[in-house]
Amino acid sequence: MDENNPPHEHSSDSQTNWWGVLPEKSLYLQGAWPILSRDEHYLLTQTLESFYDYPPSNQNTLLLNRVFREYCEKNHLLLENEQTDYLTTLLDSLVQGAGPLTPLLEKENLEEIAITGIGSEHPVRVYIAEKGWVCTPLYFTGGKMLIALLNRLALGSGKRLSALTPILNAQINGNRRLHASIFPVCLREVEASIRKYVVRATNPIHLVQTHILSPAAAGFLTIAMQTDCNILIVGNTGSGKTTTLNALLGCLPPQERIILVEETPELDVKNDHVIRLSPAGETISLSTVIRETLRMRPDRVVVGEIRFPEEARAFMESVLAGQGKGTYATFHGQSTHEALTRLRQFGLLESDVGWINVIIVQRRWSEEKNGTLMERRGVCEIAEIIPIPEEKNNSISWKINPLFQRNPSTNELTEINSSVLVRQRAAWRFPTHEWGTLLHPNIPLKTNQPITETREPKKRGANTRE
Repeated sequence: MDENNPPHEHSSDSQTNWWGVLPEKSLYLQGAWPILSRDEHYLLTQTLESFYDYPPSNQNTLLLNRVFREYCEKNHLLLENEQTDYLTTLLDSLVQGAGPLTPLLEKENLEEIAITGIGSEHPVRVYIAEKGWVCTPLYFTGGKMLIALLNRLALGSGKRLSALTPILNAQINGNRRLHASIFPVCLREVEASIRKYVVRATNPIHLVQTHILSPAAAGFLTIAMQTDCNILIVGNTGSGKTTTLNALLGCLPPQERIILVEETPELDVKNDHVIRLSPAGETISLSTVIRETLRMRPDRVVVGEIRFPEEARAFMESVLAGQGKGTYATFHGQSTHEALTRLRQFGLLESDVGWINVIIVQRRWSEEKNGTLMERRGVCEIAEIIPIPEEKNNSISWKINPLFQRNPSTNELTEINSSVLVRQRAAWRFPTHEWGTLLHPNIPLKTNQPITETREPKKRGANTRE
């Protein structure tokens, strides 16, 4: 029997007391979790014990609700409607859902959920774009039950946490990534993080509204996307590279054939002719899938993220093969020079990396304003790489032409040089348009439609029992 995935234990401590709620009012999402009375704990425990007496093949939500009602009727318990609702919802999440993590997974504006240890001194933290890391009232006290919950979330991936596999990396619910580790890898018994991809932008206008791009930079990148440029978006972790890539893909003509290669499906492309590919465990790698696109006659190839040398080499093969009208990817780096240096360290030739035509650098940084530390994100640099023929040795060298840079004092992304490469390619794509009219199209940069919608959880009223 695996000690890290124990059978259902019929006790209050194992089933309902393995997590708790802090009483502080300043914590984020205060009121999202019910603070149960002793009688409510006992009621849940007895219901779960009766439910688990049934064979696993019969265990479902309908059975759970029936067992709950029968227990209440047998013991002459009269509950208020609101009390019944939150108790049955909690029971269902404990049995087959995400348990106490449910309110966090349902919150649209949370990008990351982090469990840093066991005990009330380690509350669950969440990452919010506007605020950074904040604490929630939720904490866990039972390591074994928390591990069982994490294994349930990762059930569809075929992976699990155990003494033999103390590290778990899994894709859950389509576009969420779960990472977790237990002792001896994690010295606090168990830690976990769930990354949620939040679609905030579907076109460059949204990036202008959120100050990720300036209007001029958005106009330039719109042109670059519609030409046959290969584009790499680089940045540090959590800087919004995927969001920017998703918005730029909204510039592509709707009739084009787009092939998305992602380890975790995150991109939301609205074109009708879209093919989604993903690696399959350890047998079919991401680099293998990238190479398969060479046989699929794409108009555009999009690689969600390059992490390892083999993936970088496969991406460069797509670039050098002249795949359709452009190849795109995201990559970790802090600047154009750093990104090119890392690609060369990955084994790419100096003569090859220059065929990446445009590099967009996006960063996440901390900014102190009026004594408050705030999280900022934005594109800080856009550059194009221009080939320069060497007549003496019949070779090609490369020149980085920085086009846009963000001024840290004014936080404005300004144009510092004129485009050469993209301007030349735009002449082929738009032969009847002047460069200036392409850069400043007559499109509205303001809209009344919100980019994202957030909803506060419904709070229980005065009938809440504590």
